Parts: sequence; structure tokens; C-alpha cells
Amino acid sequence: MQLTKNEYYVIGDNVDNSNDSRVYGPIKFNQMIGKVTKILHAD
Repeated sequence: MQLTKNEYYVIGDNVDNSNDSRVYGPIKFNQMIGKVTKILHAD
């Protein structure tokens, strides 16, 4: 999957039991509610 401009793929902190982008797909920035507390980068 390739994201377009202004799309984000989000994963919940309870990976085994979260309804997130794996269920709903990408979301737009204006759909986000909350605060980012940690960003992990895959190398």
C-alpha cells in the first residue's frame, strides 16, 4: 500500500487488540484526535 499526500497509517499501542489502520485503512490528518507520544522508525 502506498499512502497519498495527507494520509497516515496508524497502529494502536495494544497491537494485538487494536482497531487501527490495519482494520480501517489510512486516515487523513484532520481525522486524528489525540497526541503522539512516541514515533518509532523502522531502519
